[in-house]
Amino acid sequence: MKKICFILSLAVCMAYLTHAQTPTVYTFRYNGTEDPPPCCPDLNNNWKSSHGSPCYAAHPAYNYWSYDNLKLVTSYTNSQRKSEGAFVSYSFSKNNNYRVSFTLKNLDGSPYMEVYGANGLTEKKDTSCGESAPQSITDKELIGIDLAVCSGAGPFPYYCDIIIPSPLSTDSYWNPSKNYSQFWVASSHQGGSGSFIIQQITITDYGKVESDPPKTPGNLRATAIESKKITVAWDISTDNTRVDGYEIYCDNKKSGTTKDTTYTLTDLKPCTSYTIEVRAYDPYDNYSPKAALKVKTRIDLPDDIVLQDPVNLSTMPNKEYIVQAANSITLKTGFSVAARDAKEYFHCKISGCGDSFSSNPLPDNEESFLMEEDISMNPYSETDSLLLTNEEFVYNNPYKQATSEIFDISHSPPSDIHHEVLIYPNPTSNMVTIAYQLFTGREEIIIFDITGKSLFNNRLSGSISNIDVSDFSPGIYFIKIMTQEKIFVKKLVKK
Repeated sequence: MKKICFILSLAVCMAYLTHAQTPTVYTFRYNGTEDPPPCCPDLNNNWKSSHGSPCYAAHPAYNYWSYDNLKLVTSYTNSQRKSEGAFVSYSFSKNNNYRVSFTLKNLDGSPYMEVYGANGLTEKKDTSCGESAPQSITDKELIGIDLAVCSGAGPFPYYCDIIIPSPLSTDSYWNPSKNYSQFWVASSHQGGSGSFIIQQITITDYGKVESDPPKTPGNLRATAIESKKITVAWDISTDNTRVDGYEIYCDNKKSGTTKDTTYTLTDLKPCTSYTIEVRAYDPYDNYSPKAALKVKTRIDLPDDIVLQDPVNLSTMPNKEYIVQAANSITLKTGFSVAARDAKEYFHCKISGCGDSFSSNPLPDNEESFLMEEDISMNPYSETDSLLLTNEEFVYNNPYKQATSEIFDISHSPPSDIHHEVLIYPNPTSNMVTIAYQLFTGREEIIIFDITGKSLFNNRLSGSISNIDVSDFSPGIYFIKIMTQEKIFVKKLVKK
């Protein structure tokens, strides 16, 4: 138990406290008109002795006959520990919040003080004016134990204030587990010998314990993801009193607090997964369960890249071409790749941050391919990489492949492209029509989704071919039409 000695008044100490009812204050004074009985004046004003011979005593620095303090003594002699105690009627209610303040002065030694809520104490006094063992009762509950000594006491008549439990302790209130009808204070028979006087005792009732936590913040979500920071948001939490704010954790470490329903975590590492948690709290230090969300930062790259200019081959590896962006990569109409040798197949691979998707969202092509219209690749929330490789099938063994040199990556103006293929309506809901003016009957058509999965593979039925795509899920698809002369790639939007 921590001890706090205040030079300031008790009113200053109580500034730490809120929601308090009117405190009950006990002061001590002998009201007799005759000389005090042996030892010192007996207790009155509803106070009773529990053991030993507690009595009213004067402050040593003042008039001896001003008996306005409760004096308690503890001793340790002949291997026996003895003490003194006094009690008064006071109603403690189960689960209410209480603190007790003492204005006291140490007289000698280093005595401790014990404070209880109790039931069943009876008045007992040692007529020999000495200390004794405390009453043996089981119906009691400890409020606190503290050293009845003021550190740095200063001038001789100095008093100090001690609050039990301390406002700065973890358990800053006493919450009785049942109702008690008596308040009991005693010099501790567990400590060393010594004595102290109490000028005033104040019991403050702060009412019922508020223990209902706020509701878990709902719909925790990432509203912005960058390479080194993540912004999250959530729905407002509720509480039976009020929500005072929110605590935000990142990988089990507290990142900060806010009264808003959004928060930005900074100084993160690119391409790294984080677990973000948010919990609400109320004025009584009750906390909601945590809402959790796993988020991965983006790779530290430009947000978007548009490929429409010729590539400087001197800066490109011989067998592959890689571009990376944080959000999307767009191949503009006229973007083309050519191989140095025949029978080359160009593959594109889209990679997420730290992940790889072995897919073919762009067409294979012999010798070269040419983009007939703009294609923007951002099928995944973390798409950031486009890998172009040219692979040559080994003769008579289609399962073996060898890569060879990319000859050229360039861009032709749209006016130089021959649009022999028309696709309409686009977007479509049910049917799509493909018109090819140079139809020979040997043209093959493949429709695949953004992951590279083939959904339709057949030959064109004529110069005008109708294909039913009503079973396709809404999204972006690619139509690859392979002729003897070239390969066309078209983007199809399914509504």
